[in-house]
Amino acid sequence: MKPLVLFILFQIGLIQCSFGQLNIVFDSSFNYQSIYWHPIKTVDYYSYPLYSFEGDVEGHTGQAFVGLRLFHTTNNPADQNWQEYVYQDLFNGHLQAGVTYKVSFFYTLGDAVLHTTDDFGIAFFEDSLLFIDTETKFRTKTAQVRNEEGNYITNYKEWNEFVGFYTATGNETHVGLGAFKVDSTLSQVPITTDYYIHYDELMVYFDDISIRECIGAPISTMGDVFLCEPTSVTLSAYNADATYKWSTGDTTSSIVVGQEEGVYWVKITGNGCVVTDSVRVDIFDTPENLEDKFVCGNSELPIVANISWEPGETILWSTGETSQTCTLQNSGLYWVRKTQDDCLWTDTMIIVNFQEDVYLYPNPTSETFFISNDLDVMIKRVIASNGQIVWEGLVQSSEFDKIIIGLESGLYFIDYEGYGCEKVLKCEVLPH
Repeated sequence: MKPLVLFILFQIGLIQCSFGQLNIVFDSSFNYQSIYWHPIKTVDYYSYPLYSFEGDVEGHTGQAFVGLRLFHTTNNPADQNWQEYVYQDLFNGHLQAGVTYKVSFFYTLGDAVLHTTDDFGIAFFEDSLLFIDTETKFRTKTAQVRNEEGNYITNYKEWNEFVGFYTATGNETHVGLGAFKVDSTLSQVPITTDYYIHYDELMVYFDDISIRECIGAPISTMGDVFLCEPTSVTLSAYNADATYKWSTGDTTSSIVVGQEEGVYWVKITGNGCVVTDSVRVDIFDTPENLEDKFVCGNSELPIVANISWEPGETILWSTGETSQTCTLQNSGLYWVRKTQDDCLWTDTMIIVNFQEDVYLYPNPTSETFFISNDLDVMIKRVIASNGQIVWEGLVQSSEFDKIIIGLESGLYFIDYEGYGCEKVLKCEVLPH
């Protein structure tokens, strides 16, 4: 069970100490302007009903709120990527690791704008220097809790509520509000309002920002899955009295995934809280089997053998090499093993040097010759020591016995071919 954390926050004129319901955002309604909230660019703080060129709006609660220009078009090159943000230090220094928080705020679109967007949200930070180092870093920070893609703001007359959930790592020390995009990646579409005048910008107003611990949030203990071979596996996120939505579309507490790698996520809703968890399913990589090699001579050596490799795997060749590539200098039998956790893949590879490894034995003999490495080796002709062709044809090496039975004792040259290679062997037939 997750530990319960009691926060006590003192704000000017306000004390909140309801267990688990404490808003850990300072000045959530922007009543004190930039005392707690730090601006990036020319952020507008309003503590009165707004009647200006951006439009007419009053605060969601009371009269105070903040306005952020998420896109601003002028002829001044300095205004490129003009996006405004606010951020503040988190209460108590950081969020609590493993605790799920409900994040909410209210927003509305400026009356006079010509653009709207679905790009806005809350980002948590670990590095306070991010704010003063470079604005580009800040603008491209990932917002962990963000508006749903495709949910463009169309209501510019009333406030809209955003609700999201975030499970903390414990390293978060700052929180920021804005788009976290540059102009080239900011999602925006044209919009027409009924305001009497329009400006080529994108102004969004925000109010009543809340980050509260989600008491009784569902717990997910799913871990990544690693399989030695493709097989089905059950992923379970069971919580009592909870509902589920998986990336596969399933709504049950557990799903069975097939023989494919991938990342699967589930949203678990319980006690008014939503927890999202993801599982990565990986399958041990089994490379293509190594192919045996036949070479015609030393000029075709060495041979470079290669197998696939993924992070976390260990490779060992019979030569002692430990990389995915091994240089094989000579003919012979080689093996390779690849392991990860309890998974093992192994294979062998034979290199035959046709000019050196294909030979007759016993030599001499009176009745039977054997041919080493005789796979697909063909006999073409038999030539006597005086140069006379005594037999010619094309037969498998296993048929050689039938040929030598009819040969007189003496010295012969045997013409072979195989795998695109040719070779002449000298042999001696003894008296029968």
